[in-house]
Amino acid sequence: LWEMLPSRRDAAGRLVKADVPHFSQYQVVAASYAVSVVETVKSGRSSQMENITAAADSAFRLGEIYVYPNPAKGGEIPTLHIECGIADTVNIKIYTVSGREAHEYTITGAPAIIDDGSGWSYAYEYAWRGYIPSGVYYYFLEARKGGQTLKKTGKFAVVR
Repeated sequence: LWEMLPSRRDAAGRLVKADVPHFSQYQVVAASYAVSVVETVKSGRSSQMENITAAADSAFRLGEIYVYPNPAKGGEIPTLHIECGIADTVNIKIYTVSGREAHEYTITGAPAIIDDGSGWSYAYEYAWRGYIPSGVYYYFLEARKGGQTLKKTGKFAVVR
């Protein structure tokens, strides 16, 4: 069940902030999508969700990939945003500047359908939680579907 929360948008920092009443998993969704989901749940209709799903591009190809916030300051959680359509798995490896592997995670679940301002798309998001020392980090992403593989590298910073 979707729980709508009042939130604040910081366009300059590419952030959405909300006060949450308890520990749970939360995801930012465009208002029109969140309303459609809530209405669909309440009414039992699925046509609105089908329209949104049909509008999202499920083609297996690289789209927008970034880490936000970047830099992650004062305990903020760096989150990787990966648009690659629908994949079987998305493997994330994070390295320190010296080349030491700092973290690895494989996403095997379904992507979310979001509208980040450039239209509906399937996106995987992974929040790297835990204590992360200050520094510059490099990520290596590998998305797989069937026999196809898509790869992407990038970097982000953490400031404690």
